[in-house]
Amino acid sequence: MSWNVLLFVTGSVVVLLSFQWEIFRRLKKYSHRLEREQAQSSLENRLYSVLNIPRPLPGMRGWAISPDIGWIYVSHIFENQPRTIVECGSGVSTLLAGYSLKRLGGGKVIALDHDQAFAQTTARHIREHGLEDYAQVIFAPLVPHTDEGQEFLWYDLSHIKMPQIDLLLIDGPPGHLQTRSRYGALPLLKQHLHGKSLLLLDDTQRTDEQEIITRWMNQFPLERQDLKAEKGAVLLSFKPLAQPQTKHQK
Repeated sequence: MSWNVLLFVTGSVVVLLSFQWEIFRRLKKYSHRLEREQAQSSLENRLYSVLNIPRPLPGMRGWAISPDIGWIYVSHIFENQPRTIVECGSGVSTLLAGYSLKRLGGGKVIALDHDQAFAQTTARHIREHGLEDYAQVIFAPLVPHTDEGQEFLWYDLSHIKMPQIDLLLIDGPPGHLQTRSRYGALPLLKQHLHGKSLLLLDDTQRTDEQEIITRWMNQFPLERQDLKAEKGAVLLSFKPLAQPQTKHQK
């Protein structure tokens, strides 16, 4: 066999093996993605079943919370039975909270939304699902705020009579609007929190959310629990006997 033939055969084998490896890699990636989607679909079905939801919910992918976050959220509502839930951002999470509170026999979820059209859509969904007694959405445009010398945009609270908050879901404002877009939640709502309040933060795989958590934990006496979720989630609570004040105020 000539060297040219040998080189041709060797090269062909290498190309074939590379092609087979790429096929295997793509199939494995597709298999993992399929498994994740099946897991999310299963959790979504469980939400419908547990909450006895009679009509379709808005989509639970993309900008909306994923079914795994929805399941975590609902589980904490049933476990801790909050009377007042506040959401930074509205949508399918508002409906899940409303259905949960309805099952528990009382309570209210108040969702803040900076987008008037989206707030109106959420309000329509609340009516369609018959959850007016348990869920409310408030249009709160983003306005400048300042905390510790940092200026940022966050919801306008000037026209809102905010109650004491038992559970705070932080899933807005959208991250693309500014750096560390959700930072304002704790500094601006701390006076409405108490020692047993819980904070659930979505999208914690993102760098901004990790930086926000680090800042908050440097400012407030918090404990952190990382939760397993597709886009990342962290549950924050105040340390025992601690009040939701900054460390500088202690």
